[in-house]
Amino acid sequence: MANTDTARRLGLLAVAAGLAVAIGAVVKRRAAQDAPARSETYVCECGAAYRVHGVDRHRVYWREGASNGEAVLGDRCVECDAPLPSGHDVATV
Repeated sequence: MANTDTARRLGLLAVAAGLAVAIGAVVKRRAAQDAPARSETYVCECGAAYRVHGVDRHRVYWREGASNGEAVLGDRCVECDAPLPSGHDVATV
């Protein structure tokens, strides 16, 4: 009888530990989603400023002051039509 009680307790502890890990993962994921995304700034040669998020070909540009729903849809400056940076070697300010 003592062995079955011990096994049952160990099983319950394992289940509780698994639930604690799962809850911790959910809390961590939600905290990461709520954290503000790190954005940088790019200034075109013509002086147009952009908020930039992402890297390489996954980079998204917004005009300075634009809302998240107003991303630049092309890959060129909306003021002077110069190409916006999209490669690895992009200097942002």
